[in-house]
Amino acid sequence: MGCLWSKSDDSAFALVTEAEANSNDAFKSKITSMSKEEFLKHSSLDFSSTVDTFGPPPDGAQSVVFVHGGGGCRAMFAWHAKQFAEAGFHCVCLDLPGHGARMDDKLSLESAISTIVEVTNQYAPPTKTGKKPIYFGGSLGGYIGMELVGRRPDLFSAAIITMCGQNVGVGAGLAARAGLVMMSWMMGWLSASTVLSGMRSAAKSNGHISGPLLLESSLRTGMFFQQGDEQIEILRQSNPTASLPSFEGPVTPPPPTTTKPLSSPLGRDDFNAVQFLCHLRRSPGLQNVLKSTCTHTPPYPQHVHSVLHFLRKVDISKPPPPPPPPPPPP
Repeated sequence: MGCLWSKSDDSAFALVTEAEANSNDAFKSKITSMSKEEFLKHSSLDFSSTVDTFGPPPDGAQSVVFVHGGGGCRAMFAWHAKQFAEAGFHCVCLDLPGHGARMDDKLSLESAISTIVEVTNQYAPPTKTGKKPIYFGGSLGGYIGMELVGRRPDLFSAAIITMCGQNVGVGAGLAARAGLVMMSWMMGWLSASTVLSGMRSAAKSNGHISGPLLLESSLRTGMFFQQGDEQIEILRQSNPTASLPSFEGPVTPPPPTTTKPLSSPLGRDDFNAVQFLCHLRRSPGLQNVLKSTCTHTPPYPQHVHSVLHFLRKVDISKPPPPPPPPPPPP
């Protein structure tokens, strides 16, 4: 299956130019198709760097590592990071392989995990008092995160997983698997500008993000689906049932992608993520899980407030208590 970028090199990328953004509303501004060379000139993303940091230095402030979704880049969670920084956290936003300034790097589950571990060790070390960083992942970054914290349970103190409320990997239902096939087909045939326009329409419909913020996080940076098939393969490989029980820290469960989770286009027969994670967790966060709902575009102000409230209620600097004894036999 080919990807969006198997099409003409002259229209392989798309974004809203600065001039267009300054003259029109974000939801009405023209999305321009262009070559990679032109894209690098017009994108608002700084391609000389793969990491952005916000807030106080990490030796005294606990770090939060933000990992974006498929097709996005480190700008996706920059607004979140700035709000967390104001709350006293040291925040790190990174580009995954195949995205942003790493767009030419090969994307796989292994390369993504390796990149996150490397960035975390370099930019988000434990504080002087021993507080480990917090993982914050959305969509593709959420599925990768559930694998990562299970493989490296020593690296993070807590995990915030959002925008991935369906099991689309190992053990997924028929409808979920069919949804991934449809996503792959769409990436193979739709133009970059069509995909970006569709995402903008969805954002306008759910009303969770303002026009200026939509420009900052995606329309002005552009999106990165050159390795769309590789993104989907990571989703297929995800196996939170096997990975998450190894992580002892508190986890915010991924909220359903709609207010009616059973109407998800990825499958009505998939697990309810909140109940699933509550069943798996053996941590102090069990009674303080984040139970908000959101569409695939996160409700930015409400989302940040809910997550900060979760972190304040759960003392993630303390080790979790031992698991409860098994129930007596019937």
